[in-house]
Amino acid sequence: MLVCCGASVGTQPNRILLVTIHQMVYPITVDVLQQVFSPHGFVEKIVTFQKSAVLMWFIVERSVSSEYTCSVGFQALIQYQSRHSAVTARNLLQGRNIYDGCCQLDIQFSNLDELQVNYNNDRTRDFTNPSLPSEPKGRSSQVCPEY
Repeated sequence: MLVCCGASVGTQPNRILLVTIHQMVYPITVDVLQQVFSPHGFVEKIVTFQKSAVLMWFIVERSVSSEYTCSVGFQALIQYQSRHSAVTARNLLQGRNIYDGCCQLDIQFSNLDELQVNYNNDRTRDFTNPSLPSEPKGRSSQVCPEY
């Protein structure tokens, strides 16, 4: 098992993929990722996030560690309905670009069993539960009037 930046990255096939996007020139949203990954199977959930840190790789079985400093950038976790779909997507999309000459996909298997999605918005989406709110209850994007 590998551990990168606190995220558990697996070497065994899993239905959840950890996707890192390199050379990101254009914004990548949940909708863009769904368009790219859904042709390979039913995408249940997507969670996106920014990551920049010192990379620390540990090979747990051999107690070996290495440290590299770099910017990881934009990442996403993509949960498929089946492991077979995730394996197919990884095999077909690894190293490919979302757009010509940029937004290169680096895809690994995650060790997570299930993604927890609380909101359906431009950063997270649960395609199995379209009734989730877009923001926490009590928060509103409306501007308060001046008095």
